[in-house]
Amino acid sequence: MVSPLEKYYDKFEDYEKIAVRYNVKIEGPALKPEDDPEVAEILPAEEGIKRTVALAVLYGDKDECDAQVEKALDAGEEPIDLINNALMKGMDGVSALYTKGEFFLPDLMLAGDAMMSGVALCEAKLGHKADSKATVCCCAVEGDNHDIGKKLIVMFLNANGYEAVDLGLDVPNTKVVEAVKEKKP
Repeated sequence: MVSPLEKYYDKFEDYEKIAVRYNVKIEGPALKPEDDPEVAEILPAEEGIKRTVALAVLYGDKDECDAQVEKALDAGEEPIDLINNALMKGMDGVSALYTKGEFFLPDLMLAGDAMMSGVALCEAKLGHKADSKATVCCCAVEGDNHDIGKKLIVMFLNANGYEAVDLGLDVPNTKVVEAVKEKKP
């Protein structure tokens, strides 16, 4: 898979200066996220459909992720196995790179979208939602119209096997109480 940054190399003469300005680290082959030693340990080691799905999540490529998940399901892969050993592994790689400061908020959001789309395809094949560890209600409280952090929390909870119920933003406390009574988290 080609690094998403490589498409810009020919467009800018001083790409490296631009990258440094925006705090993007560029060191030749290290540009490939899967070459990072920590990420290499997380991703499926063997070449194959699970690795391809994990890389699609790592690169935040929703269309490729969906195509590869559908291909895997058509080939007889178990949906739960794909969720646990491909989609979540890709997201774990993204988390590792984010923690190291090599991936940023947009990388997290793109990868999260790709992973959740793949999970939805797997759940559709299962005919039900995958088992979750617990249910968590999330919201941005009344008076707060900022929801990027909430969206990240919901994404990470879902990625780690929890059912995160997103109540939205600017949510009054009465709606939170109703949701907790209904969902019984």
